[in-house]
Amino acid sequence: LDQQIRSTKNDLYLQLTQKTINIKTKDSLIARLASDQKAIEETHFKHFQDIKNLCKPNQMNSFNELTEELSRIFGRKPKPRHD
Repeated sequence: LDQQIRSTKNDLYLQLTQKTINIKTKDSLIARLASDQKAIEETHFKHFQDIKNLCKPNQMNSFNELTEELSRIFGRKPKPRHD
């Protein structure tokens, strides 16, 4: 999916090279990006849900600490790129 997202973003931003941007194409590419990102998030969430299901009762506190850390990690603003 990451490769597909990169390819779709490439196609999307290449639309800017066109004299007239095809709104239907732009909207379609953005919808594809949203769908792919949704699939990634669903996969990540299910992965951690599966881990939770493997935890023994004495491991649940550690799992809960992990999920709090994940929310901080995934909630961070990305660092600005200086290319």
